[in-house]
Amino acid sequence: MAVPSGEIKMNWVVDTTRRRHEQIRQTQMALQEN
Repeated sequence: MAVPSGEIKMNWVVDTTRRRHEQIRQTQMALQEN
């Protein structure tokens, strides 16, 4: 692949962080409803 492994790692970190933020946001919304 022409993409450097460093760039792939950055994309992976961004994707993982975004997913984690989504889970935190959903958890906070669920806590606020109770």
